[in-house]
Amino acid sequence: MLCVPVLAGAAENRLPELLAELDRIRIEAGVAGGGLVLASATGVVAVRGFGTLGWDDERPVGSDTVFRIGSVSKAFTGLAFLRLAAQGRLGLDAEVRDLVDPPPYDNPWAGTHPVTIAQLLEHTAGLGDLTKREWDHNVPLPLADALAVAPESRRLRWPPGLHSSYSNSGAGVAAFAMERATGLDFEDYVRAEVFTPLAMRSASFTLTPALEKRLASGYDRDGRTAIPYWHTLYRPFGGINVELAEMGQFLKLLLGRGQIDGRRLFEPAAIARMETPRTTLAARQGLDFGYGLGNYRYVHDGFVFHGHGGDADGYLSHFGYSRERGLGYFLVINAFQGQTLREMRDRVETFIVAGATPKFARGVPQPVAQLSALAGTYRAATRRFGGGGEGRLQVDFESGRLYLKRGRRIEVLIPQSPWLFRRRHEPVATTAFMPHDGQLYLQGPFGNFVRVHDEPKGPASANDL
Repeated sequence: MLCVPVLAGAAENRLPELLAELDRIRIEAGVAGGGLVLASATGVVAVRGFGTLGWDDERPVGSDTVFRIGSVSKAFTGLAFLRLAAQGRLGLDAEVRDLVDPPPYDNPWAGTHPVTIAQLLEHTAGLGDLTKREWDHNVPLPLADALAVAPESRRLRWPPGLHSSYSNSGAGVAAFAMERATGLDFEDYVRAEVFTPLAMRSASFTLTPALEKRLASGYDRDGRTAIPYWHTLYRPFGGINVELAEMGQFLKLLLGRGQIDGRRLFEPAAIARMETPRTTLAARQGLDFGYGLGNYRYVHDGFVFHGHGGDADGYLSHFGYSRERGLGYFLVINAFQGQTLREMRDRVETFIVAGATPKFARGVPQPVAQLSALAGTYRAATRRFGGGGEGRLQVDFESGRLYLKRGRRIEVLIPQSPWLFRRRHEPVATTAFMPHDGQLYLQGPFGNFVRVHDEPKGPASANDL
């Protein structure tokens, strides 16, 4: 374990206890190995490996052990596009059809709603996710060839710029547009403009012989069944392999607001853009909570975190950081056990916020008519994969308050403005209502919904909000 004197007092004393707890969770879950990196803007707090590289490889996990980080790769893809924008070579609002003709998708709304780079990176282009054929493809291909594997999967399901619905196709399309704009392979550009400045010398979108020698084995849900190396069809969405310790550089950059080791690589505004959605209905309503450029906001114990998760077939990972607390982490295990990673994340994030008191935004009272007008039955407006039933939720107006009802779960919606709300455990607004094109939409951490039925409106008072 490498420790740098960044923590102080109680936090420093609690670190050994945290590391022991993470290892206990790993052992009880039957996971061969894993790792943790803790960092601040000024240095790495700890790099700790747990267990071994695999059940048939008894080498202990160390700072130079290589892991696959899955969709955490999207954050590096986001940084690459911010770099391009800073160089004046390709803006986030650039239309894909101006770079790729014909564009590698079918957009029935092209005349009024063209797809932009930012929409692809924020998952708001209207694309569904990969088909089984695309997921199962295990031969590394150039992006041009990869986009030819199942082009019928990229027919937009709703107009671009409305909803954020997770789609791994978007990163592939965006990276292909980057290649057209720069004349460079995507991987070469990221290596030169992101990995090298960050001193992430091992990071690669492909498995080199040198990395393979230090790669932890990946396992299925049982923690024992080995999963062969999976070559992602679109490497920009999830292909990175990297040494555990080098993820500390990435955390330092984000917490340093674009500055690392005394060098400024990105302007603070670029990092803020990475963290902030701009292309949804909710964003245009003023909500800054949601999915940015490979970086989304979420809440733990009343504190806002930024981060992203990753699934790389046999590996699960997550990075997260609290700007308020000035600490961030990268956590990885080499088994497809979501519950195990969630338990470990919970311990790490609780460690980061321990001793601090969250600050919750006060409710802003709204007229009864404004609140009651938002009540009704809402159905899901998006689906990540094809098929399946429609999800529904209810918004009720009772005794001067709005309530969000999902199954048996009932949560009060506390107004922060006429259209923006938070739930009790959330310190800031996370949910927005938006009138659009004659309909009322609801967007939040629970998904995208459109109202289908109005509830009767009754008298009430909003004075106690």
